[in-house]
Amino acid sequence: LNTVLSEWMITGEGWAQVHVYRDLQDGTYRLVGWTVLDFQVVLNCNITANCKYKKKSEDFHKFSK
Repeated sequence: LNTVLSEWMITGEGWAQVHVYRDLQDGTYRLVGWTVLDFQVVLNCNITANCKYKKKSEDFHKFSK
């Protein structure tokens, strides 16, 4: 996310695989995504209680505050 323009920026090439991880010790969640071709991390962020999920299409998902 480009915080100056508040826009998503393309990082890496091709498809990315995204997983939701849960920390059982402190009850938090994190999104981590990496490219399928070379495992470059393209997403690594916390998910908070005020985070909203909106499915934009079959292959694009959006999270916002």
